[in-house]
Amino acid sequence: MSKIKLEKIRIESTCATYPEQYEAFCDGQHIGYLCIRGGKFRVYYGPNVNGKLLYEATVGNSRCTLFNSSYQRAHHLKQAKEMLYNAMVQEIIDKVVDRIQDGTLPHPGDGMLYKDDPRTRIRLGG
Repeated sequence: MSKIKLEKIRIESTCATYPEQYEAFCDGQHIGYLCIRGGKFRVYYGPNVNGKLLYEATVGNSRCTLFNSSYQRAHHLKQAKEMLYNAMVQEIIDKVVDRIQDGTLPHPGDGMLYKDDPRTRIRLGG
């Protein structure tokens, strides 16, 4: 994955003490919530903890609310960025596929997209 693409994702600490938690942004848009609770580091895609769980890793015992080292923190925050980036890309792909399937995405050739037009057919799942 391109370092430039990962650099677009900014992770800001919202609580550096207990528990350690972060918010993630891309181009000024809030895209994720990251936290350590009960020894688990979790990454959610969406505005808060109610978003889609993308990543979970054990970082300590059940009472742990902080990373154990700066190396561990850097490793898991990099993983978080990769997961968030992949989720954003997948969301775009899903929207395009939906529009192709329902015929609402204009074809570059004529500005219209037709469900029966072979130029718009895609294969899903094999």
